[in-house]
Amino acid sequence: MTNKKDDDDISGFKEFLDGEDKSFLQSAPQKKRQNVDFELVTFLEQESRRISKHIETFEEKVYIIKNYSQNPNLNIEAETSNIQTRIETVELCKRSNSPLFKNLGDIFSQFF
Repeated sequence: MTNKKDDDDISGFKEFLDGEDKSFLQSAPQKKRQNVDFELVTFLEQESRRISKHIETFEEKVYIIKNYSQNPNLNIEAETSNIQTRIETVELCKRSNSPLFKNLGDIFSQFF
């Protein structure tokens, strides 16, 4: 009897090892497949939303650049500022007590 009871306890296990119980093997991959499909669809939806937001942003940016170009005005302002700064620098360097003349005087006095 002990032998028969042991056979009853492990009969499902033997069928599983022999591959006779195919319902167990088929149900697991379907659940896993559904989970993978859900993850893939979720990822694709999120990626689609992200790309749509990028497209909207770039469309708005292109519209603003085309209709309200600031490049020429900014270049003119930068060039004007650059010229003014150069004029101020040259005027400061021309003074007799400027650091440039002091340093050059020190250098010449050491070598000559």
